[in-house]
This record gives sequence, structure tokens and C-alpha cells, in this order.
Amino acid sequence: MKKLFFSVFLTGAVLLLMSGTSFSYSPNESGQSGSYVLSAAAQEFAINFNNPGDVAVFDVVVTGQGILSVDVKDFAPASYPDFWRATIAILGTPGAGAVKVSDVSQTNVGTPGTPGTDGYGPYAGRTDLLVSSSYHYVVLVNYDRGSGTFAAGMEVRFSYTGASITITGPRTGF
Repeated sequence: MKKLFFSVFLTGAVLLLMSGTSFSYSPNESGQSGSYVLSAAAQEFAINFNNPGDVAVFDVVVTGQGILSVDVKDFAPASYPDFWRATIAILGTPGAGAVKVSDVSQTNVGTPGTPGTDGYGPYAGRTDLLVSSSYHYVVLVNYDRGSGTFAAGMEVRFSYTGASITITGPRTGF
């Protein structure tokens, strides 16, 4: 049953990607976009989703082997509590492109929580996957449930225990 849910979820996410989504993001305080290479530090991306069906897709390539961790936090959870889902999927070897549904990591949902001074709730819903440089990965971030008020803001955080990681995204113009 769990495997069926992941297959249905990932298939739906891929179909949504093909149909087109609309969102904006700010990957860091400097407002730069594109690819980011991490060593030990975590990278955070602030994203505003305009519709409940939007899916933000990040491409991830790692050097070496380690644990890729992704967690999420909601913006304005006191007024508009939303739950956000992060999923790590293996696309295949670099340059391939076919999603292997059986290799999706556990997907997890972050709870809104109590807002801090920055207006965001705490990071929650962490999902982890042992990754290596032999594969290309994607991280899918989407609205799971909540207030239903859009545009809706959130942040996603990536961390990696290996040598380095390159995060590109989120993709646009699906």
C-alpha cells in the first residue's frame, strides 16, 4: 500500500511538472539564483507557491557519498497554517532522466508549528536519503494541505554530509 501511494504521488508530481506551474523563490538573502555548491553548510530556499498544485523541483548532484537531508518550514503558520511535503527521488545516472519510482526515499510532511521572529515556523518533516555521485537526484517540494490560501510561502533546507553538493533550481517553465 505504501509503495502504491509513493508511485501514485510521484506519477502525479511528474504530470504536474509537465503541465506547468507558477511560483517564485529567493534562494538566499542575496537573491541570487542558479546552482549552489555546498560543503558542510545547509542551503535554504524561500519559495512562494501561487497555486495548491504547484511543485518546485530541484536538481541535485553530489560529490562522494553521504546523507542528503531535506526539511521544510511554513511562512505565517499562526494565520495560514500549511503543511509542506519534500520528496527525494533518484532520476538515474547523470544525464539519464527516467524516474525510478521504486527508489523514491521516504517522503515527509512538515507541520506548521509556532512562528519565530522571522514569521516562519520551525523546520520540520525532514526526509533523508543515502546518496552517491553515481546518480542524479531531484527534490520535489509541494503543498500537502492546510489553509488553502494562496500565494503561500515556505522555505526548504538542504544539507549533505558528503564532500559537496550542487543544487540547481527550482526548475521553471514546466
